[in-house]
Amino acid sequence: MQKYSNNLVLCFVNGEPHLFNKLLKEYNKLSILPDEAFEIIKKDINFENLSSMPSMTKVWNSLAISLGASHYSYTFNKNDGEIPYDSFEEILIKKIEGFGKTKLFLCFVNGDPFLYNTWIKKYTKYEISVEEAIDIIKEHVSLIKTQAPSETEIFNVLSVALGKSGYNRNYNKGKNSLYPNSFKNNVYKEISLYFSELYNNNVLCFVDGEAYTFNKFSKVYTKYNISVNEAMEIIKNNISLSNVRPGINDIMQILAKNIGCIGYRWQFNKKNSIPRKDSFENILLKNITKFLDELYPPEERDELLKKKHEYDNNLRRERSLSASYAAKRAEREIFMKKKSGRRLY
Repeated sequence: MQKYSNNLVLCFVNGEPHLFNKLLKEYNKLSILPDEAFEIIKKDINFENLSSMPSMTKVWNSLAISLGASHYSYTFNKNDGEIPYDSFEEILIKKIEGFGKTKLFLCFVNGDPFLYNTWIKKYTKYEISVEEAIDIIKEHVSLIKTQAPSETEIFNVLSVALGKSGYNRNYNKGKNSLYPNSFKNNVYKEISLYFSELYNNNVLCFVDGEAYTFNKFSKVYTKYNISVNEAMEIIKNNISLSNVRPGINDIMQILAKNIGCIGYRWQFNKKNSIPRKDSFENILLKNITKFLDELYPPEERDELLKKKHEYDNNLRRERSLSASYAAKRAEREIFMKKKSGRRLY
């Protein structure tokens, strides 16, 4: 940083930069371009880490010190009339304000697209159709991933493609569920159908005890035609034996992944009525239990459980005896203190 003089202050004469010497009462014009000044200011203030627009006084003070002045003072500014639009001062102010536009984030207000400026804390509606947004997303989204992008990733792609800083759901306003035909919902619905054709987003689940697949993108349930015998054959051929008996969820994951789903998710199960005793789910669970009992005999499991119960009981007994001993010792200490006539408080 250049050494500055307390006698020099930065100011503007008809929008052009000058140093005013307070001792000599003289103005000296500076030879510096707006682009050069902007680079100096950016290095000193570091706009990238700012969440709001800095005051122009702070900006000019930063430039002043770098140019050898002690500070900036509007008191010494001189203007013969309106400041020319192509003056150093006006051009530099526009550059700084333009840089602030990179702080624009895509968000939604009641489901409609808006841009939120984090510097000036202002929402501005953005005009774009559902069709235009979908075309932009399709063109710019990366298809390298093995699974479809999330909602945040989708709208972030749209925002960046529009030249903005990104999508930030924290700036959303209003309840999206109250506006089912909003821009946001329509875009997400259409793009979800597009991605559901490109990626496997199906999970295995049960609806009223019957096998279904649920597409997490399109939110559609589809009945899956498979018999209990076919399902058991898949499970038997793909199960990995271990010392620990697998749970029902582990078995369902094996079945799901071998019929083309990404997994089994009980969270998507639906029961509109009480499943029949002869439903696919009930019969399959009985067959799985029988199969596992053959691999992991109940006698061995019961023996392990018995040993565990014995261990737990012994541990509880030891803890109880320790607590009882500590309590009796405390009582004896109190008794002895009373006997010796000592005060306990």
